Amino acid sequence: MVKQIIAISGSGIGAGKTTLAKKLLAESWSLAGALRKSLKRIYPATDWYNKTQEFKSQRFTGDIRAIFPDADVSERLTNRDIMLRYGQMKCTNDDVHWARELVNDLEERLNIADGAHTIAVDDVRKVCEIEYLREAYGERLIHLHVDTDSATAEAEFDNASLRARADYLIKWER
Repeated sequence: MVKQIIAISGSGIGAGKTTLAKKLLAESWSLAGALRKSLKRIYPATDWYNKTQEFKSQRFTGDIRAIFPDADVSERLTNRDIMLRYGQMKCTNDDVHWARELVNDLEERLNIADGAHTIAVDDVRKVCEIEYLREAYGERLIHLHVDTDSATAEAEFDNASLRARADYLIKWER
């Protein structure tokens, strides 16, 4: 059983969610971890586990029709675009698909270990995800929200609502 979860949301792309997770704890997990694993099976040559902004902003070089059969192959998509579209597609019929995958992976892995882990989750982007995590972990969950003025807003996600629900707000001046 997981001892404590520190779930981190932020004001957008580049808010510092992953940086904060790495500074707080030696072990951080990602809601997108299962997404990355799934994409790695489809496109093994792409470094889906690379969380840098440079990687995410690079043009995707694979054949997007492997996931999106009706896609316009002339469309210039970035790795971030592929991850977002694929992630949202998997949530079409299950809003908490990736949160459910994370909880299952955490419980499976940490039940094999000693169970006394505190884990950071560095990419909460939807209210339904934080609610699912709160339901799964109760008082063992602490929700931090990182506000960074230079972050790029993500209109498709619930950044402002997550900020309002956070246990603690962190203002990061970059």
